[in-house]
Amino acid sequence: MSEESAGSRPAVQRVFPPGAGQVDLGAAYALPPPTTGSAVHVRANFVTGLDGATTIAGRSGPLSGPADRAVFSTLRSLCDVVLVGAGTVRQEGYGPARPSEARQSLRRGLGLAAIPPIAVVSRSLQLDLDSPFFTEARARPILFTTEVTPKERRMAASQRAEVVVAGARTVDPDQALAALAARGLTRVLCEGGPTLFGHLLAAARVDELCLSLSPTVAGPTSHHLVVPPARSGRWPVELELVHILTDGASLFLRYRRRGPQQEPGGTTRP
Repeated sequence: MSEESAGSRPAVQRVFPPGAGQVDLGAAYALPPPTTGSAVHVRANFVTGLDGATTIAGRSGPLSGPADRAVFSTLRSLCDVVLVGAGTVRQEGYGPARPSEARQSLRRGLGLAAIPPIAVVSRSLQLDLDSPFFTEARARPILFTTEVTPKERRMAASQRAEVVVAGARTVDPDQALAALAARGLTRVLCEGGPTLFGHLLAAARVDELCLSLSPTVAGPTSHHLVVPPARSGRWPVELELVHILTDGASLFLRYRRRGPQQEPGGTTRP
């Protein structure tokens, strides 16, 4: 998915809470400023069809539109780091983050690095290390992997990215988020896929869900919003609605999790 310039202003209106006039997306999705020792905040962003599909012919792009791309770009402008699963990187043909000069200026004004790094969760590290995702990245990628990943594969990947072991046989969400927090990356934007999202939900590590609802019925697909892990999780996950926006066709829903929030090390606070 491409990143819009900060000057793009699609006509997005507020449905809930009631309001009038065009919405400023930066204000609508703003986060409170981080404080010393603040918890990691994990925000997930997806676009789905009316039937819950996250892809058409294997890609999310056909479900998207100008307003969704503007929301996508806005959310990237507000995060410290993008977190994504390796399957999504391969399937969507991910490249490095390339915010416009205006977006970079906006990020600097918020006290953020001009370009956010992208962190990838990969149990096997079966990634194309010669792809533009690695070779053209201006912010060094972070790769979360496991103890059972072959040492030679980890060594090869370390030439292109920072490799972090965050679990024995699977990447543990708490360990990965703690590693990001240790690097000062506390505002995390998860862009999928459904398996990574399912693991984060099961571990009670999702604070927000920003869901773009496309007026499309995708039809037969195996890709839906959540793929829960086989192990038991903390279900159900209850969310509360923050806002509903619309461009006249799609809906843009922002939810936040109810209940105690997580500290970087996995402990809870009120």
